[in-house]
Amino acid sequence: MNVQSSPGFDPFSNSFIKHAEKTIQDDRGKRHTDYVLLPLLTDLFHLFLSDGVTPHLWNRVKITPPHKKGPTTSSKNYRLLAING
Repeated sequence: MNVQSSPGFDPFSNSFIKHAEKTIQDDRGKRHTDYVLLPLLTDLFHLFLSDGVTPHLWNRVKITPPHKKGPTTSSKNYRLLAING
């Protein structure tokens, strides 16, 4: 998960989701980090896929035309980028 990418329509940044973690100590005393939100979001996403249902906000999209290279006056020098939210 790229924490530098822009957020979608939800209020949660990628950094918040990725860094929602807890430290657990196992029976041998070894400590390790366990993600809190990622497994829940993964299960939810798989449920959407298996049921064929998507949240209403996923039907919205932000469209932005980032410049590739060359003169900025030519539309051929832009590509379309759609961010689902």
